[in-house]
Amino acid sequence: MRLKKMNSEMIRKIRWTLAGALIGTVLGLLLPLPTQAQVCTSALSMKKSVAGWASWRREVTNALPDGSAVKTDNSREGEIRRTMKTMAKDVVADESTPMMITIPESGTKFKYTVESEGYGTGTIDKISVKSETGLLRLTMLLPVSGHVGPDNAVKWSTNDMYSIFVTAPDGQRTNLVRTKSKGIVTIQEVEVPLVRGQTVRVQYSRDGSAGPGGFIEGRTLDIEWP
Repeated sequence: MRLKKMNSEMIRKIRWTLAGALIGTVLGLLLPLPTQAQVCTSALSMKKSVAGWASWRREVTNALPDGSAVKTDNSREGEIRRTMKTMAKDVVADESTPMMITIPESGTKFKYTVESEGYGTGTIDKISVKSETGLLRLTMLLPVSGHVGPDNAVKWSTNDMYSIFVTAPDGQRTNLVRTKSKGIVTIQEVEVPLVRGQTVRVQYSRDGSAGPGGFIEGRTLDIEWP
């Protein structure tokens, strides 16, 4: 009896194994394997890289005039994206006017020697940089004004013009950029000429505004090249 019972159990296991194999074969025929392109797409979607940021960056970025890119990396791109979201919320939801944000290109050695305390304080951000070339490349995050209301902010965000200019220690002003806004926050990449042992001033101004003087703390960056 034990032998018959064992044989019976073995037969039942064999049947289940064969049934499972048959089902697997049928499903394999009905469900095609992922293509190489699908596998690659899946792998890329799991990996955030600078190349992965390119699509959203292109939509909101005005590049350098010669088309070259400011050096960047994943950490820096993440910081840019998070900061943009916060600034956009400040404009649309809170109806405020954020300060512009400037981020030197990857690898730049710099430090803040003065940090602005915000609107009405008269203090202006100042950085000291090390440079071998006398040029500093920056990524600037430039918001529209929120104090005019969210509807106007949204309307002006894609048809307004803005300018960026640098003032040398001798007072000579050079226009770096005059171009069209690309969103609530536009990313603008610039190259600033420095003056050894002195400080240059970079300012941002939108058409129709009171100019940098209306919010000098949030529209100005002083750059020292010791």
